[in-house]
Parts: sequence; C-alpha cells; structure tokens
Amino acid sequence: METTLVAEQNSSLASLYEDARSQLGAEPSWLTELRASAWDVFQRKGLPTTKMEDWRFMPLHVLKENDFRLASHGSMDAVPGEWSARLSIVNGRCVEVAGDLPDGAVVCSLREAVERMPDLVERFLAVQTPPSTHAFAALNAALFLDGAFVHIPKGVRIEKPILIAYRSQGAGTANFPRALVIAEESAEAVIVEEFLSSGLTWTSPVTEIFVSPNAHVEHVRLQRESLEAIHLASMGVYIERDAVAASQSISFGGALARLDIGAKLDGENIDCTLNGLYFAGQDQLVGNFTSIDHAMPNCQSHELYKGILDANGKGVFTGKIFVRQDAQKTDAKQTNQALLLSEDAQINSKPQLEIFADDVKCTHGATVGYLEQDPLFYLRSRGIPKRDAESILVFAFANDLVQRIPVESIRDQLESWLFERLKTA
Repeated sequence: METTLVAEQNSSLASLYEDARSQLGAEPSWLTELRASAWDVFQRKGLPTTKMEDWRFMPLHVLKENDFRLASHGSMDAVPGEWSARLSIVNGRCVEVAGDLPDGAVVCSLREAVERMPDLVERFLAVQTPPSTHAFAALNAALFLDGAFVHIPKGVRIEKPILIAYRSQGAGTANFPRALVIAEESAEAVIVEEFLSSGLTWTSPVTEIFVSPNAHVEHVRLQRESLEAIHLASMGVYIERDAVAASQSISFGGALARLDIGAKLDGENIDCTLNGLYFAGQDQLVGNFTSIDHAMPNCQSHELYKGILDANGKGVFTGKIFVRQDAQKTDAKQTNQALLLSEDAQINSKPQLEIFADDVKCTHGATVGYLEQDPLFYLRSRGIPKRDAESILVFAFANDLVQRIPVESIRDQLESWLFERLKTA
C-alpha cells in the first residue's frame, strides 16, 4: 500500500528504492532498520509541494516530469590542490581515498566505516539530520549507497584541508551521497565539499558534522553543478561547549538548487558562523534555508548570505534564529543581501527570529537592490567601459564572502570563475 503512494506521485522514485535495495548487499540490522524507517517516512511525506510554506517558491515539477534512474559506477581524475586527505565520490559511490593523516585520524568511505567502526557510525548517523525532519533527508537515508566518513580524534589538528569531491555523471541519473564528520574534543580541521556534474542529473546529498567541546571545524561547500542539474541538499551541524564551527556555502550551479542547513548550539560559549554566496542566472532557481538553534546561554552566531541574480534567475532565502528560554546572553546576527542585475530577476527573502529568552542581542535584516549609480558613474568617468564597471562592482559585492573562505586555492578559483561568469552574465 505504501509503495503505491510513491508510485502514484512518480513511479521512478519507487524504482530508485528497489534499485538501491538490490545494490546494497548485507548491512547491519540497525542500518537496514534505519533505511526502512526512512523510506516509510518518505512514503508518508511524499515530495514537497508549493502548498507548503518552505516550498512555496520552489516547485519540484522537474522531478515528476523525468524518470530518473540510479546512477551507475563512474570515475574521476584527481583534484589538484594541497589536501591532507581526498575522497572521490562518483555517482554516490566512493572510488578513491588518498592522503596522509596524523595517527588516529580516519578518512574513508562511509561503507568502510560501517564495517570498521559500526558503533561509532550507528551513534551519529542520521542523528542531526533525521529522516523525520525533511523529505529529502528521508530519501537520502533510504537510498544512499556510500559516502564519506571523517573522524578526528581528541586533540588532533589536521594541518591541511580534507577534500570530499563529488561528481554526478550520466544524463537522467540520480545519486544520494552522504558525509559524516566527527571532530572530538579539541580537534581542528577544515573540510571542503565540492559538487560538480554534467548534464541533467539529480543529486541529493546529506552532510552531518559533530563538533565536540573546544573543537574547531571550518566547512566549505562548493556547488558548481551543471546549469541543467537538480541539487537538493541537507546539512546538519551539532556543536558543543566552547567550540567553533563555521560554514561557507557557495552555490553557482544547477537549474534547481536548494540547501537546507540546521545548526544546534548545545553548550555554552559556542561561536557559530553560517555564510553563503549564491548566483542565479538564466532559468536558475536557487534556495537557501538556514536554521540556528540556540539551546544554551552565552553563545554567538553570525550569518551573512549574499545573492547575485541576473536575467530571469530566482532566489529564495529563509533564515531562522531560534533562541530557547535557557539561552540567555545569546548574541545572534543574521543578514541576507540580494543584488538584482535584471528587472526579471527575483528574490524571496524571509528572515525570522523566534526568541524565548529575555536577555539577548538578536538582529536580522534583508536588503534587495540594484547596482548603485554613483560608483558606476565614478568608474565610467575613469574610462572604464560600462560592462567592466558593472562587473567590478558585482565582484566587490561578492568578494567579501569569498575572502572568508579559509583555503587560498579555492579563493583564487572562485575569483577567476566569478569574473568569467560576470563577463557572460
């Protein structure tokens, strides 16, 4: 009966589930039960519709109009750069792990981690992004074939960034990779996730990051999939006392791209940052949905999202700061700024504060506007052509966030890519 519910919406979704089950092989009973429970949740939730507030501006008709199939095996070349470790995930499967890590640190495929460290994976998997919270988190938990696992032991500092490189290959294919990052007490690391694709593909990744007391984790997310791609991602971050967690999310690709980020601050003296930069051009729809849950006192959160929207590109931003009654002395700031380069571009921005404590400093704000004429006139009066002058101003708008990325090679790539993209915008 339940399978019929999904089949009524889209028979390819039921086919994806059956295909995934046939490829998974033997797994621990707890994981089999997790998958079955997640699939049951998705059966009951179904695909989100525009009648739901969080999906009002993000129609999913493309999922219903295409019969996606599970992606087959693929390969990829090594990604240049100085990494302490590199995982290559192609079509949802880990194809290569390379690197040189300190003693005790583990970077491996998620399937290998299930075999080597089943108790640790069972304790953390699908905890911060449970299937009950989101239809696509449920779909990922039911369908993921493999992914990345990172475990940094107590007091270990990883000098160079860890790269998790995802590739989606094959027109009309879908894949559901998953990443689990666990940083123990006083550990330090920079984690980079990079998503690329070719043609019409559907990628629905889930990333979970656990930051233990006094640990410091910086996360960079680069979504540069093809302009035909569908990218529907979820990410959950759990942070404990005296820890620092920062996420920089860059989204330039995809015809339909959405990221849901939730951070829970569950200890005192936490510093949490969620930043994002997104670009939507011709026929692109990009959504960012963030949530920061202040559960304990004396914590700070900082959030800055900037959007550049050109042609008929559309953006959606919803940011929520939730301050619980015990979270006194919370200091939270949230800002969303959108720059429209065309009269046909659109942004729907919805900042939210929900506060149950009485001794807090919380601010939020959203701005939407076009390029200012005075600085544009100033640049043109110095002999700079109008097109170049506009690109300089847009680059200056975005560069503030690019410079906050803690990996120099990525900053350089983004600067070059941004200039090239602005030339053709």
